[in-house]
Amino acid sequence: MTKDNSTQSPVTRRDFLKHSTLAAAGTVAAVSFPSVLAQAKQPLNAVIIGCGGRGTGAGGDFLEAAKIAGVDAKIVGLADTFQDRINGSRNELKNKGQQIDDKHCFVGLDGYTKALQLPGVNYAIIATPPGFKAPQFKAAVEAGKHVFIEKPVAVDGPTCRIMYAAGEEATKKGLKV
Repeated sequence: MTKDNSTQSPVTRRDFLKHSTLAAAGTVAAVSFPSVLAQAKQPLNAVIIGCGGRGTGAGGDFLEAAKIAGVDAKIVGLADTFQDRINGSRNELKNKGQQIDDKHCFVGLDGYTKALQLPGVNYAIIATPPGFKAPQFKAAVEAGKHVFIEKPVAVDGPTCRIMYAAGEEATKKGLKV
């Protein structure tokens, strides 16, 4: 016996889940991100770790949310494994009024450690592939930075444990994640 598909919706379960998850994530980000920014008593100086399309987009969202919340915020540093990603991000952010000094752009797998050490940085936007996020998140928390990070954040048991421990440390320090 064959199933009659004529009464089924053209939307697949996978499409439904994908779109509803994106909508929910956008709502949470739109509501929570500005409220975190509004609590800031000092200017927010962020670095972007992972300067591809998502990292650059998150940096733009950061600036827009700050503007809406009436908070002074800027992107002061960039870190990525590839120079062309940094160049593209700098150009995109320049269109949003951000000038990022050459000395504040770090290329290489350890670039994030240098970016987190920039003076005045108090916020890190981590937008790298999930296999890289755990040590970057841990370093940001150890450096006392507030962090914006998207899922997925880990790829296996050891990186999950690193993320969990760093999250607990962030809570103890009163950092916003």
